[in-house]
This record gives sequence, structure tokens and C-alpha cells, in this order.
Amino acid sequence: MKKCIILLSCVICACSLQAKKIFNVPESCYQQVKDLGDPKLENEKSSTVILLGDTQNYTHFSPNIGILNIMLNWIAFERNALNISAVFGVGDIVQISNMLEVPEQISTKELVKGTKKDGLYRQRSCYDRNSTQQWQAISDAFKVLDNKVPYFITTGNHDHGEKWGDARPTRFNEFFKPERNIKNLEALMHVGKDKNNKPCLENAIYKLNVGDTWGEMYVLCLEFKPRQEVLDWAKKVIEQRYKDKRFIMLTHSFLNKKGELPKEPWYKLDGVEAADVYETFVKKIPQIKAVFCGHSCDNNNGFEQSTCFRILKNEKGGNIPTMMFNPQTVGGGFAGNGGDGWLRILEFKPDGETIKVKTYSPFFGISPMTKHFAWRVANFDMFEFKLDK
Repeated sequence: MKKCIILLSCVICACSLQAKKIFNVPESCYQQVKDLGDPKLENEKSSTVILLGDTQNYTHFSPNIGILNIMLNWIAFERNALNISAVFGVGDIVQISNMLEVPEQISTKELVKGTKKDGLYRQRSCYDRNSTQQWQAISDAFKVLDNKVPYFITTGNHDHGEKWGDARPTRFNEFFKPERNIKNLEALMHVGKDKNNKPCLENAIYKLNVGDTWGEMYVLCLEFKPRQEVLDWAKKVIEQRYKDKRFIMLTHSFLNKKGELPKEPWYKLDGVEAADVYETFVKKIPQIKAVFCGHSCDNNNGFEQSTCFRILKNEKGGNIPTMMFNPQTVGGGFAGNGGDGWLRILEFKPDGETIKVKTYSPFFGISPMTKHFAWRVANFDMFEFKLDK
């Protein structure tokens, strides 16, 4: 019996080492996770906002959507215990925005170009859904939040054009109409217009209720690489109607994993680059107190490449905490499972200025076998910052 136990232990160890080798999980990741128990508020008077990264890789391969379903069902279930005020989405809702055919099958090996640096995660095709099926899958997943929790979502490059930001049209408004969720409709204050001068939700202002001590808070959602006319519209509305209010801006590409404000001219759709959005818009509007985005990542399982945080300044010297969160490759690269269920719990403390950031996976947290992986505890994944008043 003792020999059997020793043999079994050796097999488990060998399998674990082989898994690390095949999936190229950095050793640091195993040192940056813990079981901290079920999520709970640090202060019972706090409110929380749930921040999702890019959801695109949950949508294009049908088995992956189950992980997103776990995440969104967890949000619906915990909405009262955690006093969840809203869910934020930072774009790249789907992988391919408008292709009628299932994209050509791409093996993982081809996707990472055979490089061992990033790792050959899985020998499988990356797609089994066309664009309509991807949009329908993500729309169906969010139904569990309808009439329970408002969700404020912006669009990414993968949500525009035929694929990957090659043109401006998006199908976002076809699947995410404001009337589908009464909580969204109640929070919606203003909508911008698309390139055809029609109202569109990818540019919108919502009211955010995170408690009386925070005063009137608002969320500005901006499309990927926002057009100048969109920035002009938002600036006019904020300056005329919200002079003394605080805004959090959601957009897709703003801060990258290196802490830079990038320029990405290879995207063909017209619009203003992130660096210029900061210089000509964010920096000049003191009501914008924070910016959250996604988009940037590497094709590997490391935690640190999936997030970045820095504090920018506005023209008056005020702080603009800026956070990028995009764990889409953590669960096996671009051909992986979509992101291992990672999301961020943003606890708005009752002092009206402090936000505590925690990084949690309901996917790992749902089972006692994997709960020890459920919290990312490195200082770049668990920290707090303040919003200027």
C-alpha cells in the first residue's frame, strides 16, 4: 500500500511538471495565488463594481463560454452580499465582429507561430463559431444579469468592422439594446451617435450609484479609437451638465501593459489614438477622475502581462488613476480558455474616495479542489487607490 501511494505521488508530480512545461505557466503564478475564502466586503457599507477584461476568447470556441457563464452567474448570485452596483466591460466583447462564415481553422501552433517562448498551449482549432454565434453567445451569457445588475460595456477593435477593427460598423447595438435590462435603462443618461448619425450605446453616459458618500458618480463609455466628433460630444455634455461631478471613463485601448499610452495606426478605422485622447480630452476635463481599459496583453499565461496601473495627471494637477485589465490569455494564450474566469472586484469604500482592487476567479473559487488558485495576491493584483473629489 505504501509503495502504491509513493508511486501515485510520483505520477502526480510528473504530471504537474509536464503540465507546467506544456502550458508554460510561469512559476511565479503559483506563488501569486491563494485561497482567501469567499469574497466579502471589508466594510459592510461599501459598494462594489465588477470589472471584466476582454471577453472575446470566451466566445469564439464554444466550450469556453461556460467559464463566462460561471462568472456572470456568480455576479448575479453575489449581488446582494457584495452590494454590487454595476459591471464594467472594457471591450473586445467578441472575437470576430461580422463574418458570416466560421473563420478558417487555425491551430494553436500556427497561432503562436511555433515559438517556444510563448508556449504551444493546445493543439486544437481556435474557432467553431461565426460572428452571429459569438454575439448570440455573449448576449445569452449576460441575460442572467438583466433586470438585476446594470452593466456598462464599451466596444473594442474586435467588435468593429468585419474583424479586428478594419472598419467602424459594429453589431453591439443589435444585441445589447438598453431596454433589455431595466437597470441599464434606469442608469442611462445620454447616448452618442455612430458614424451614420444614429444613437449608439458604444458612446454613452450612465449614472453610477455606489453610495451617498460618493455623491453623484457617472460612467463615460467611449468606442474603440473614438472619433473626434464623439470626443467633442462627450466634452460638451460633461462641461455643460456635470461641472462638479465625478466620472470614470471606460474605453478599450488607452493604457498598455508597459504603462504606455499607445498609438496604433494599423487599425484602419478612423479615430483618435489613445495618446491623443489623453492629451486633448482626458487631460483637459477635470471631471474625469479615473480611466479603465483592456486590450493589451501578451500571448502567455503570466499574470503581470494582463494588467497595468499608473496615475496620470490632468491640466490642473489632479490625479487620474488609470487601470488596464485584460486576462484573456492567462488561461492558455490566445487559443486558451478565455481567461481562467479572472475578474476584478472594485470595492468603493464609504469614505467616498478609496477603491480597493481585488482579483478573483469564480471559476476556480467554485470548487474546493481549485479554491487555492482563486485569488491573485501580487501587489499588482491587490491594491487600493483614491479618486480625487
